[in-house]
Amino acid sequence: MHILFTLEYPHVPQVWSGGQSSTHDLAKELLKRGMTISVAANLGRGDFVGLLARIRMKALGRKFSRDYLPGYPVYRSWSILENADIILQAAKPDVLVVTPVRAVRSVSAFQKANIPIVLYLRDLVELQNHGPLQELKDITFIANSQFTAERYREVFGIEATVIPPLCRRERYRTRSSRRNVTMINPHPLKGVDLAIQLAERCPDIPFCFVQSWPLDPKYYASLRQRVVELPNVTLRPNTADMRTVYGEARVILMPSQWEEAWGRVASEAHFSGIPVLASKVGGLPESVGPGGVLVDKDAPVQCWESHLKRMWSDEAFYQMLSAAALAHAERQDFNIDVQLGKFTRVVQQAIQARERERPGG
Repeated sequence: MHILFTLEYPHVPQVWSGGQSSTHDLAKELLKRGMTISVAANLGRGDFVGLLARIRMKALGRKFSRDYLPGYPVYRSWSILENADIILQAAKPDVLVVTPVRAVRSVSAFQKANIPIVLYLRDLVELQNHGPLQELKDITFIANSQFTAERYREVFGIEATVIPPLCRRERYRTRSSRRNVTMINPHPLKGVDLAIQLAERCPDIPFCFVQSWPLDPKYYASLRQRVVELPNVTLRPNTADMRTVYGEARVILMPSQWEEAWGRVASEAHFSGIPVLASKVGGLPESVGPGGVLVDKDAPVQCWESHLKRMWSDEAFYQMLSAAALAHAERQDFNIDVQLGKFTRVVQQAIQARERERPGG
């Protein structure tokens, strides 16, 4: 079976963020189990991958470039939706797993190829802009959390199989020196302003902010200036090897100000017994579980400060949370074999449903 994942944003190694990492880890595990895997992703600019892709497209006179940089074929195009037909002709998949930005638009671009489609619902940013999902025919749905599934059920009346983001433990598990408080993705939606306030109020605690999403140059310059003024804060670039990040973290800080569909960073950190201080919002209660402390996102900074200082200095409390984090990482619905079993059943059901609809099926 050949599964083509489609992403309407750049894929690894151009960007290492939650959706990309989840797709990459899932793809690598499916490859181990004998599946044929490829990815179609929008092309990003400003790096060697984008440069090589532009050279290839110009030399070959086509609207996509194919590389094998992550260990499987990636079809990169300025717009995978506009070039859906030629990408599908080149890849020849048996089934599409689509991570949509606007779902009806995405399905419309791919559906005319008469290939089974599974929509993987990973976020809620464009929830109201997806279009009438309930009117889509012959589409199967996966959601990355109970929270995500419930929101889509409330808004569209659809049912989705819940499969948490797959995380390969060997990519994240490490022995940590527990030397800092780490925030990954210092973006306003992720609560960086609150994180900076905490760093200002806790000058004796080292903080590390690690980039994830591409940041607007003006915003990045402003963020860098704010960080320079705080001697206890370090700003690190994006990295493909998150063990170098978790290898120094004592606490993961996730003061998100929007509805997180899951919160993959919490899951990654738990493999090393690193507890999380997070907003009680969206899917974060599921991903953090007992392996951390949840705070109302609108709680005053003093409340966040109190919890952080206790996690930093109360060793007995910290060890309790650390043990809970490790246990939460081993729960049954986060087991890779369980996740892959559910995923392959959903994909096979989508294929079988399409086959039954064909003449003579």
